[in-house]
This record gives sequence, structure tokens and C-alpha cells, in this order.
Amino acid sequence: MDVPGTVIFDFDGTLADSMLVSMNTSNLLAPVFGFRTVTEAEVPRLRKMSITELFRHLELPIPRLPIILARARREMSRQIAGIRLFDGMAAVIERLRESGVQIGVVTSNSVQNVQDCLRSNGVLDLFDFVHSATNLFGKHRALRSLMHRRALRPGTVVYVGDEARDIEASRRCRIPVIAVSWGFQDRAKLAQLQPDFIADVPADLEGFVRAILYAPIRG
Repeated sequence: MDVPGTVIFDFDGTLADSMLVSMNTSNLLAPVFGFRTVTEAEVPRLRKMSITELFRHLELPIPRLPIILARARREMSRQIAGIRLFDGMAAVIERLRESGVQIGVVTSNSVQNVQDCLRSNGVLDLFDFVHSATNLFGKHRALRSLMHRRALRPGTVVYVGDEARDIEASRRCRIPVIAVSWGFQDRAKLAQLQPDFIADVPADLEGFVRAILYAPIRG
């Protein structure tokens, strides 16, 4: 029997191993917009922070955040084709798609950047949609809008992300969420928010998706 439903992935840090590119992009823009640069040695500590704590630590000028994000997306577009998916992710996506699951992306990156990366990794054709949420703090609104537009019911959707805000957005939309521990936020920080599951390797995702999407049928 096919698994009914839709899996919506976050992109940066969940599908794509883009932390180094994101850090380099941030450091490139830091002197332009007057916020702090970061080093690789700081990353473990930064992964324990919420996005609000991170912005405070970086001394980001919040009123200029939309401009900074737009510039960051343009800078990332120069390197996006070289960003790889996390090891094993392509195989998981292929198996999910073969099982009948619809697959999409909701991201704060640009649609073009995501599509270019997925294309260069040979998996673009496995995705049904890519949706960009330009407001970092409005992911729940992007999820709601997407679900309404595609007529997706909460009981048939699973969200997969790597940050606390992904978990919070899913909760506000009343959809199950799988957090991944290999992304921008560390496992302990994610566990505090009690996602439905925490995946430690991409291979975990397939079983978790089935456990969630089959639950209404068994119940």
C-alpha cells in the first residue's frame, strides 16, 4: 500500500549541507551591514542558540534584515550549484517518492537557488513544489498558505526541519514534525521543543514518515 500524504522539507541544513556557504556569505556581508563575523570554532555554540539569540549575538541590525536576506540569497546563488545534499538524502527522497509520497520544500532561501541546487544534485524531478517564505519569522504563515493552495489536510502532511522555528511553525499549523540533528541547531535544543521524532541520519526519515502517515489509517 502506498503511503498517503505529503512531506514538506526545509532546505538549508535539512536537505542541503549549506552551513559553510551560509557562514561565508554571512561573513562577506558582515562588514557591509555592520554585524559580527563568525568562525568555524564558534559554530557548536551558535547551534545551541535560538534564531533570536543568534541575531542578538551577531548584532544584526533587525530593521535592515529584509535587505540583508535578499543580498544573502543573491550571494548564495553564485555558489548554490556546488552545495551537496547530505549523504543519503537523495536515496531517501527517491524511496519516499516511490512509495507514493508527494514531496516539497518550504524555505527562506529563494526558489531559484533551491531548484538550482536540487537540479545539480539530480533530484529536482522528485519534488512536486518549492515554496519560498521570505520572512524568517513567518514560516507558519507560509505553511498555512501552501497547505490551503494545495488543499493539504493537516493529517496528511509531515514537516521536516532543522531549527526550533521549524518545530514551532509546524505546531502552529497542527502538523507533525520531524527534526533533523545534522543541521543548524543542535539535538539538545531541538529536543527541548519535543518534535514528534528526531532523525540523526537521513535513513531515519523514511520510517518516521511512515509511522506518522500510517497512524490515522491504523487508528
